[in-house]
Amino acid sequence: HYFDKEFDFELDAIYKKLQKRESCFDTLTNLTLEKGFQDYGIIGKFREAVHLIEDADLPYDRSQMLMLRRHEKDYLLRKQTSYIDKLHKQADIFKTEIESISHPSRDTLLQSLVLYVRLFDRVTDLDKRIGYEPNQGITAQLNTVSSDIELSFSDIKRKTVKELDKKLSDAATVFTVLLIFGILLNILLVFIVTKQLGLPITNLSAQIQSSVKNNFRTARKIEIHNSMNEIGTLSKDFNLMLQTVKR
Repeated sequence: HYFDKEFDFELDAIYKKLQKRESCFDTLTNLTLEKGFQDYGIIGKFREAVHLIEDADLPYDRSQMLMLRRHEKDYLLRKQTSYIDKLHKQADIFKTEIESISHPSRDTLLQSLVLYVRLFDRVTDLDKRIGYEPNQGITAQLNTVSSDIELSFSDIKRKTVKELDKKLSDAATVFTVLLIFGILLNILLVFIVTKQLGLPITNLSAQIQSSVKNNFRTARKIEIHNSMNEIGTLSKDFNLMLQTVKR
């Protein structure tokens, strides 16, 4: 059936879309887990690097670090790429300041700053792949394929309802034809049965009328085809009456 083949084809297409959606979802899940939250994942390591810089005993300008953290917070809240450039510029300024300070922990602090910027870049890269907005990155792919699946199911539902309505209509037509045929058949059977039952009665009535009209002189015996019903019994009684009259 054409509809069955089309239905199978659409189900195969939906199955492939579901596989793609599952792949997108797994990718999104893995990226989100890698990014982490608070003390976990890249965010956790990122926070550790920040604390190493903030807790360092090197006498640097704390306002430089506060400005760095401000750009970081602005990005994490707003997901605007302009704050990435601002953080990089502020990190370069901060790095130049640290390099100008002679202190035993200077190199350690510089390493922590480099790690901080590298982890921040990793977070921004993950955000880009995930998608800053619902229409970007892997999130957009997931939303698109989910919408396609929903539309495909709606289309199958519409076609199925249409096909079901057609089958119900065909079944109603067949039922109507069978009903009309059954009614006509019943009328024909009633006509045949009525004729079969009425014919002996008509013959019996004609014989009785003829016998009465001729004063039973030319009356003949009635042929009995079935002596088991009422008409047969009545015919026997009439024949018996004729014999009695003729005596």
